[in-house]
Amino acid sequence: MIRKNHRPLYREVVAEAMQIAWHERKWWVLALFAGILQTGGMYDAILVFTKRMADESYTIFSTASLSAIVSRLPVLDLSSFSAFFYSMMNFERLVFFGLITLAILVCSLIAQGALIAGVGERVRGKSRSLSSALSLGAHHVWRIAGLNVITLGLLWFARFLVLVPVLLSWQNLNLPHILMYLVAFIVFLMASIFLTTMHLFALNEIVLHDLSLEQALESALHLWRRSWVIILETGAVLLAVGAAILLFTGLLFAISSLPLLVLMLSASLLHQVTLFWIAYALGWFFFTGLLLLAGMFTITFYYATWNKLHGRIHEGRVVAKFHRIIHWIHSLHPS
Repeated sequence: MIRKNHRPLYREVVAEAMQIAWHERKWWVLALFAGILQTGGMYDAILVFTKRMADESYTIFSTASLSAIVSRLPVLDLSSFSAFFYSMMNFERLVFFGLITLAILVCSLIAQGALIAGVGERVRGKSRSLSSALSLGAHHVWRIAGLNVITLGLLWFARFLVLVPVLLSWQNLNLPHILMYLVAFIVFLMASIFLTTMHLFALNEIVLHDLSLEQALESALHLWRRSWVIILETGAVLLAVGAAILLFTGLLFAISSLPLLVLMLSASLLHQVTLFWIAYALGWFFFTGLLLLAGMFTITFYYATWNKLHGRIHEGRVVAKFHRIIHWIHSLHPS
């Protein structure tokens, strides 16, 4: 039976997580790194412009410039040497970026554990220093790495299994394909919520309760089976909140960048190329800053929400809205 002193999920879990994410801004920098693996797609929009410029710069520098230098030395037979030198440059570049990527991934793993440690203590009314949280994240880095391999691997497999066949058939656009796409999207959405929940619940067990990876996954699966309705409801709420934050960020950027847009148009009409690119760069940095701030807040909010829900499920103090509706219907028609 549902007790009357149960307050709605959206008032306790989501609202409190929102307050924690806003007031505990010292954890935002950890969210920036933790989100690299958990919400990697968030950074795609930020890196599109940078990638294009980097590709163009690399093409000009590494192909045109190098070939021009070699072509100006026809007396010396440097074709073999230049090919070897160019391959060594590629190898060194590959090693360099490989090490950078590895370092970023390790930082992301440690940040996940540290964010769980910091936000988890705050959810429970305690406090933890940033250095202590980082130390705890580093202590569990291998188990966190194994957890990421499992959950992210399954997530990419689900994405391939569900979405790729639909996208391949998207060329023949008709009603059955549209319906199939919608069904596949819903299935993938539920799979994403399931795997995200498993990941964050297991992360709680690893970092805060020092369980092994296998024990943490078993505990997370037990909590899912026990409260899957409330978990799906929470996932739907988080998707809505995330979409609202993204929309608000876009509107804020559109309104705030109007002076820069006017400056760019004026520079274009006056053929002031330098001024145009300065205004464009300022707009890009402003957009990047807004998106990063929104992303850091959102990721911290997500971690706080799942952490709060994890504790509520453990305590048995969480009731799904769906169950409330059923209880209300039964109260209207008592047997």
